[in-house]
Amino acid sequence: MRAFLVVLTAFLFTIGLVSPANADEYGRITGKFVQTTGGVRIVLTDTKGNTASESVFTDSVGRYRFDKVRPGDYHIRFIWKDQTDQWYPSQIKRQLAKIVQVRAGEEIVADDTELKPGSVRVTVTDAVTGKPIKGACVWQRKPPYSRSLCAGEDGVARFPRIRAWNWDFVANTLGDGYVASNIDNIDVLPDVTTELAVTLTPKV
Repeated sequence: MRAFLVVLTAFLFTIGLVSPANADEYGRITGKFVQTTGGVRIVLTDTKGNTASESVFTDSVGRYRFDKVRPGDYHIRFIWKDQTDQWYPSQIKRQLAKIVQVRAGEEIVADDTELKPGSVRVTVTDAVTGKPIKGACVWQRKPPYSRSLCAGEDGVARFPRIRAWNWDFVANTLGDGYVASNIDNIDVLPDVTTELAVTLTPKV
C-alpha cells in the first residue's frame, strides 16, 4: 500500500497536481515596459529605496519578469544607462511610486511606459544690472550625467528635450567674471516646459 501511495504521489507531482514543498512561498511580478530609448534595466526596491532584487532586462517586445519574489511591499524602478530612472507607475520620484504588494503564490502584473521628455528654459541675468547675460552657460547635472548649453543674446539657455526627472543645474559664464549659481532639486515633468530664472553675481 505504501509503495502504491509513493508511486501515485510521484505521478501527481509529474502532471502538476501536487506541488513541491515551498512552491507557494514566493510570488511573481511580470509586466511590459514600453520605451523609446532602450537600455533600461529593472530592479525591485523595498519601500525605503534599498535594492531588493537582481536586475532584469526586457525582452525584444518589452516584457520582463521577477520570479521567486518573497512576499512583501516593493517599488519597481526602471534605470537607464546614464543612471536616470523612473518608478512604477510613471513617476519621477520613489516617494510618488505605487507600493506593489506581493503575496505568496500570486502574480502581479505591472505594465508601464517610458515618460515623455520635458523641456527647460533658464534665464540668466546679472544680479547688479538685471540685464540678461549673453553667452551664459547652464550645466544640466546629476552624477554621472552632465551636459551644458549656452544662452544667446537674450540670456536664455534652452534644453528642448530632457528626460522627465529630478535635476540639478548650475549657471555660470565661460569667463571668470561671475560667481556660479546652483539651481537644485528641479522636477522636470513630461510634456511640460519648466521655466527657471537665475542671477549671477559679478566678482569684485
